[in-house]
Amino acid sequence: LSGWAGHLLVLYAVWSAIYLVFLGPYYANRPLALTGSELVLGFMHLWFLQGLAVAGVLLAGFAALGRGAVAASAVVLGGAGLALQYARMAGLSEVPMEHYRNGPLYLYPYLAMGWLMAQGLPRIGAGWLWAAAVLGLAACVAENLFWLHRIGEDPLLEMPPGHLLACPAILLLVMRWRLPRTDLPLGRAAAAIYVAHVLVLQGLPMLGIDHPPTGAVLGFLLPLAVVLALDRRRAGQATGYSSRNPRGINRF
Repeated sequence: LSGWAGHLLVLYAVWSAIYLVFLGPYYANRPLALTGSELVLGFMHLWFLQGLAVAGVLLAGFAALGRGAVAASAVVLGGAGLALQYARMAGLSEVPMEHYRNGPLYLYPYLAMGWLMAQGLPRIGAGWLWAAAVLGLAACVAENLFWLHRIGEDPLLEMPPGHLLACPAILLLVMRWRLPRTDLPLGRAAAAIYVAHVLVLQGLPMLGIDHPPTGAVLGFLLPLAVVLALDRRRAGQATGYSSRNPRGINRF
């Protein structure tokens, strides 16, 4: 787990540096302390990488105490995050969103659920899972409509409780499907799209392309194309080496 968390933190540091360089003119005109606090709390959309690493460290600690500790800590931390969120949205507190949209209070409950399911998948009928998924998604839509009507489009609803019901149900449903094998680098592609799509969206207007639908499509397709090209090149190099050395003999 330490290697996994370390890898995430390295990715976070590298991509944060890339964004700081790319958006240098903007950050050069801001207080250095503000940028520093953003890097500590979670920089732009990259906070997810840092948050997962922190949540992973927490999970390792609570897992050493057993399943009960993992479940109880997830309830306590998740509940604290929801309380801070709704206090902010109801105007009862001015706590910054980054103080509850983070690894311990947001991502850890999901990581804990995944770990608990990995210890032994619950036997739940497909009908119940579909019902949970639909109910959770419906609750998310209803809650978003409520807050849009009450406070407008201010994006404060980061943690709809409906996700806590829908996400594990959808995961368990997907795990039951028999999917065809594929050599596509889906994991790397998903990671590239996540970390690079904002870079594409920020860069296109600089090139004179200021059309949101086009940006949305290219923000998905360009990182995907880069990953597929690199994967094909890597596969070609491996094939070329095998053809030159068919017996796999190490010549050095």
